[in-house]
Amino acid sequence: MTIAIKLRTSFLTFSMSLCAAFLSVSISLQQIFFAVSLLFWFISVVLIQTSQSQTIVEFPAFRWREYYWFVVAWFVWRSAHIIISPYKSEEAFQARELWLFFMIPLLGDLISPQIKKSYSGQQESTVLRRNSLTKDTEVLSNGQQWLGYNTFFWVLLALVIGGALVGAFNFFQFLIVTGGDIIIYRAAALNNFNPLTYSGTAALTMVICGGLFISLLRHNVYRSSKVVAKTYLFIVAICLLFSIIGFILARSRGGYIAFFFLIFFLSVVLLRKKVIWGWIVLISLTATLWFTSPKFQDIFYAAIPAKGSHSGTVAERFDLWQAGIAMLKDRPLVGYGDAEYTVAYQKYKVKNAMGTADTGSHMHNDLLNTAVLYGGVGLIIFLGFFFWPLWDYLKMHADTRKHPLWPLMVSGLAGIAFMFFMGLSQCHFTDEEVQLAFWMCIGVFYGIRDRILEDLEGV
Repeated sequence: MTIAIKLRTSFLTFSMSLCAAFLSVSISLQQIFFAVSLLFWFISVVLIQTSQSQTIVEFPAFRWREYYWFVVAWFVWRSAHIIISPYKSEEAFQARELWLFFMIPLLGDLISPQIKKSYSGQQESTVLRRNSLTKDTEVLSNGQQWLGYNTFFWVLLALVIGGALVGAFNFFQFLIVTGGDIIIYRAAALNNFNPLTYSGTAALTMVICGGLFISLLRHNVYRSSKVVAKTYLFIVAICLLFSIIGFILARSRGGYIAFFFLIFFLSVVLLRKKVIWGWIVLISLTATLWFTSPKFQDIFYAAIPAKGSHSGTVAERFDLWQAGIAMLKDRPLVGYGDAEYTVAYQKYKVKNAMGTADTGSHMHNDLLNTAVLYGGVGLIIFLGFFFWPLWDYLKMHADTRKHPLWPLMVSGLAGIAFMFFMGLSQCHFTDEEVQLAFWMCIGVFYGIRDRILEDLEGV
């Protein structure tokens, strides 16, 4: 028993933390450490199952949730494409990211239940209930109780540190190499030169870091007498700053627009009716600016390509989407699969297409890309990844807002929504780096949601 617990607390924490830290740095290192964490997870499970003890609080049992049906459906549908594809080996290789789904149970079912120990810990009578949530913040401000045994929070810290390191690297590159010229500098991850991939990981890291920071403030960690707790808060605050800077320096217009949509989404979901009048005023001001400022109109029209033009990011997207719609009409239910798509695209591409629209590497839209590759069936499953967590959130009681960890849960939901909005102009779901960060957001949302619901029920 002691060996099993030590394996879980040491190796799993170490490997998962390294996986999170390298999330924005290198896909190869990230996969290595994730694989190591899975290995020690299975070893710990075997050792614990063969132990004589029957009750193990430190190693909670796996729980099934409705969300996993979408995971199973996606796995089955991708496997079916391997079977029916004329390029079976290539299709199987393209389906290699399916194992990233393990991030959800790792965070949501194995690691996050330790949070319960921070509430029960040394003071068993301190159980967060519906009528006493606000009174328990003093107990939560004890840094040792909150940070002592929570692998979950250390993994999140490693995640935001990894994102902040890349953001800080890009910030100093921006100052030293270009002298602060934002026009010629565009941030990218350390392992490649793709700013769009980096903007995706930076965005998801930023929202998780923001939720962690606000939850720490709700915990009153800054009042703690424990130096480790205050240090943790300070590190998270610095990481939040550089994560934001990194996202800004990525200069992804799609990311900026997605962030605007995210703010609108969060304000509507969190504030409901209270926010309507505020948005009416904002929309009115925008409309006034549109009709009174010719320069504002020029900025908008400048982004629209001239008729017959095939150059530029916007024109390339239009050509890609035109070809994608034509492909979808021919195979609306099943799609082409990853391997056959690379061959079939050349038949549908727009004449005189340039850049990405010429090669057809992806559709620059997650919804259309998924529909073309896996048909309408795959698109329905894909949408479930995004809208089912929102449904689970809307079913929660209003009293959950008083819980100190509520901002962290909302940050997981925000990451899911952010991924959806960015996917309207990018193919982030096909990037394993961004996809792994997305499953981490799913794990954060469901892991914290379970803890809040259990606390409210007095479990």
